[in-house]
Amino acid sequence: VGKENDLKKIEPFNKVNFLLKTSPVDKNNRLLERLSFHNIDQSDFSEKWDNSYWKNYFEEQTIYLFMFEGSSKIKNGNRKLVGFKKIVFSETDIDNFGKTYDLIKNAIDKKDIRILPRPKYFENQYLVLAPKGLKGDKAYLDFFKSNKTKACLMIEKELINNKIK
Repeated sequence: VGKENDLKKIEPFNKVNFLLKTSPVDKNNRLLERLSFHNIDQSDFSEKWDNSYWKNYFEEQTIYLFMFEGSSKIKNGNRKLVGFKKIVFSETDIDNFGKTYDLIKNAIDKKDIRILPRPKYFENQYLVLAPKGLKGDKAYLDFFKSNKTKACLMIEKELINNKIK
């Protein structure tokens, strides 16, 4: 498979919003990791949730998830492909994601890292703000140093596991 941009040049791929993701799974096809997205830009949180880039992204995005058996410590070429699933998000999922978005927006508006919604910030939180990099790479402490952060949005594996059953 080529890069996403290459695929978008081919019918029927240029008419849909899709994302190809890979994830390690256990022997029962349960994800071992959260699904991560690109590092966030603080400017993506300037709008209210209903008009936001991220709400639109999750409403329109279809994820094609390739599942490989084996831990994340095993290199991709050495894991066995065991499944492929199409993932879309329901209105309930989108509403849940909006709670995390609103908390991040509030922290950005107030420039207060203490109120950034880390994983397990509230019950049944399926979208989390988490560091992307080695051992957190001070992502929370450096959150306000520039518009482009070292943190990203991740979807909790429990939500995805429920969708792939």
